Amino acid sequence: MPQKFADKYLLSLEQSIKEKPQSGLNGFEQEWNLLDEELRPLLTVGVGPNQQSFVDYLRAESIPQWQAQFSQLEVFHWMIEWATRPFYTPRGTIYEARLMEASLINALHKAGLNFGERLHYWHGNLLFLTDIGHHSIPGNWSIAKRRYLEKCVDLYGGTLATAGIHSNLSLPDPMFTWDFMHLSATERGDKHLDDFKSEFYITATRLLRAFSSLFIATAASTPMQAQVKDGRAVVILTENDSVRNLTFPNPREVDLPDLYRSYNDYLQISYDLVRRGVRFGNNNWTPVRARSFAEPVERLISTTSDELTHLYTRGLFSVGEAPPPEEMALQIEKQNLMARINLPMGRVEVRVDDGGHSLDIDVANLTLKHLLLLRLYSDVQFARAFRYDSEDIQRARKNENLAAKSSLRAEIENPFTGKPIAMRDFLKWTLNEVKPLAQALNMWEDLTPLVEMSEGGKNTSEKFRARLQNE
Repeated sequence: MPQKFADKYLLSLEQSIKEKPQSGLNGFEQEWNLLDEELRPLLTVGVGPNQQSFVDYLRAESIPQWQAQFSQLEVFHWMIEWATRPFYTPRGTIYEARLMEASLINALHKAGLNFGERLHYWHGNLLFLTDIGHHSIPGNWSIAKRRYLEKCVDLYGGTLATAGIHSNLSLPDPMFTWDFMHLSATERGDKHLDDFKSEFYITATRLLRAFSSLFIATAASTPMQAQVKDGRAVVILTENDSVRNLTFPNPREVDLPDLYRSYNDYLQISYDLVRRGVRFGNNNWTPVRARSFAEPVERLISTTSDELTHLYTRGLFSVGEAPPPEEMALQIEKQNLMARINLPMGRVEVRVDDGGHSLDIDVANLTLKHLLLLRLYSDVQFARAFRYDSEDIQRARKNENLAAKSSLRAEIENPFTGKPIAMRDFLKWTLNEVKPLAQALNMWEDLTPLVEMSEGGKNTSEKFRARLQNE
């Protein structure tokens, strides 16, 4: 059975490459903190009217234009995000991510020469306690985006100052088409192909949440934390393996039971969250979420600002005829969000990985996610015990917290049975579940670092800790 499905997948992959050679299945978004020679976050450059965010300066002056298109601003002056193009193999995606990391190194070296100091980049949480407020937001953000970020800062403060990795996963469109057209008329009913795809991506989001604690454990790499002791800034080595995951907001009010139980549940609950103002902008920060390939919310918020600029600078609305710009920005943003909830889903985004790994671990972690997505599609029984109800979400959040603290040493509750299980045993079980498919697709060797972890090998955080304790 795995070989038969593997043959169908490879054929659909071949067809996808013929039809859309510039497209792909896997994408990788890397966030980084930009630091000075003393590992403090880089804030602004220049003075007076010439003052600008360091990240604005870096993107304008130090990154070649053809490379800058793959980077974007993040929440604060010292943060930057790089996003790969989609690739048809996990390995290809990670290779491009490494090239983008090298581009950032070159840009920081160039900027450092201009400022006469060595500049650094760092993943995860900051290593220096920093005053964070509205003044920390880059100046080049538009009015509506800035309003959204200010609201986030008001709600979550310094917990937003973490840099992580987002893995985007999808399957070949030809495979969806073939399987949809081979459904019986009764099975298809009134569904369209987009409905068929959306239902799967919602289901996959639900089921991959069961593995989120495992993803945290294998990708943990942030055991250090900034503190102040006796009036001095220090960095301490904690007992926690993913300080970043323990820091970044994971608000319960958007992490609701049944959200991804079905596509209809997703639509209705999402509409309600937006109407009540709980979900705003891009703050649906669940560890795993379904995404469409429509314009991202960031771009929509930028459009909102453009619309307002045209309206008010041309005098098309007089004073008293319309709400103030800030209120109008909120209303347009909300309507944009509402209009784009019911769009065909095209991918799953996993948001829990730390950065800073060796190449083989990055390849292994993305390959495991890719194989799990394929396994979920090929076997309608696999992992279906995870229903995304209140009990499941409570268990998932508890497991994620345990994984952030103890990673591979944690004992969690099995997401499918509720019974205690050691994280390394859960990893071993998961690897065995994808092994036949991985072998059929010649991907098993790419999972070697995870096999070693399941047998007692250290993850990146544990390697950091061992090295620092021996120095």
